[in-house]
Amino acid sequence: MAPSLHEKSSTESLEEHTEKKENDSSKRVEKAKRIKQQLLNAQAQKSVVEERKTTSISKTDLTTEEKQNMENFFEWSPPPPPETMGQKLGRKFKQNPLVPVGALATVGALSYGLFSFVRGDTKMQQYMMRARVAAQGGTIVAVAGGVLYMLVKDHFQKDKQ
Repeated sequence: MAPSLHEKSSTESLEEHTEKKENDSSKRVEKAKRIKQQLLNAQAQKSVVEERKTTSISKTDLTTEEKQNMENFFEWSPPPPPETMGQKLGRKFKQNPLVPVGALATVGALSYGLFSFVRGDTKMQQYMMRARVAAQGGTIVAVAGGVLYMLVKDHFQKDKQ
């Protein structure tokens, strides 16, 4: 009994598929060999360059201080721990102590003004609201003065260097 047309085409397509698979796998093997050779060449070049560097450094006479500087150059130190909220507040207070004082004066005047409003003392309430505005103005002046001071301080430090 002769194979049908459908059976012939499926057998031929199976053989073609197997042949293509073998070609693909041989191409992959060749590509892998080329990549491996490229890697080996790169490693060989790298080792030659490193060898040249070490011989050129060893030929020149380095002082012990220069050697220590070279060793310290490549040392890694961890970053400082993050600053807590209290530490940051303390640092900012030291940099510009008038700003927190002005903020506290503003809050104090506002609080007492609201207390006077609740009591019905309109004269004291108006006085405290004016005091609050003055304290806010003083705080703004303190912020501007602190920024100006830091700019001048940084400018003089850069001039010294």
